[in-house]
Amino acid sequence: MTPRQKQCLDYIQRYWDEHGYAPSYNDIREALSAKSKSSVAALIEQLVQRGYVTRTPHLARSIQVVQRSHTVHNGSSPYGASS
Repeated sequence: MTPRQKQCLDYIQRYWDEHGYAPSYNDIREALSAKSKSSVAALIEQLVQRGYVTRTPHLARSIQVVQRSHTVHNGSSPYGASS
């Protein structure tokens, strides 16, 4: 997991803990000081591919955390195999 991916995952987790629902892509963009929502979409897709989150396409605020980042070590997948 890259530092930027971890930053994104940590933010999503915090937002869920504080609000009880997922942040929007724009919420994430603002929190990470990203330049565009497409860069956030790419980050989310990377987290989906690595198994850290799931999302429902075309449904707002549908990001679900599968693997909490405090149990994830840099460079490892949530399933124990190296990336």
